[in-house]
Amino acid sequence: MIAAVVPLKRLTDAKSRLSPQLGPDERERLMRDLAARTVEVLRSCPSIDSIALATPEEELALELGVELIRDPGSLNQAIQDAVRWARALGADALLVIPSDLPAVSTRDVEQLLAVSPGAPSVTVSPTHDGGTGALLMRPPGIIVPQYGPGSFARHRLAAEEMGASVVTVNLDGFARDLDTLEDFQALGYGRKKV
Repeated sequence: MIAAVVPLKRLTDAKSRLSPQLGPDERERLMRDLAARTVEVLRSCPSIDSIALATPEEELALELGVELIRDPGSLNQAIQDAVRWARALGADALLVIPSDLPAVSTRDVEQLLAVSPGAPSVTVSPTHDGGTGALLMRPPGIIVPQYGPGSFARHRLAAEEMGASVVTVNLDGFARDLDTLEDFQALGYGRKKV
């Protein structure tokens, strides 16, 4: 059984680095759309058995029809809470996919799952800037999440230190997250498209 979690900040706080280009309502709408799209991608994956949103946005989780993991404010703590949720479900694996990957597809998720070895293992897909675009832990919690700048290398190192198999998979859909104006433009967004 594979559980998936999509971490999402409070909508009013999300994507503050885009505030010079997008107003608060536009940023909130953008993140709602991205979260909904990410959940839809996960729903369309036959390998995913359960989906949760780790967020303070209870209404959005209800609207999307997914489990809610109340985000305590720290991304890494939210993932730790998701590990407990996945274990309570009896999941063999936990997939973490950030909500700000506008190009991620069902195919990307299925490819990542297909190359993942059995437990104990960590399968990770990097973002273009050294972050983590996807993290699959078999079993859930085999490593302590270490999101933040340079998290891809830290996740790999943590898995190696645990003696787990480590697989890196480079997939375009996980490579480009939406953090800066440059990301926004590289992904083809403009004010009229938001």
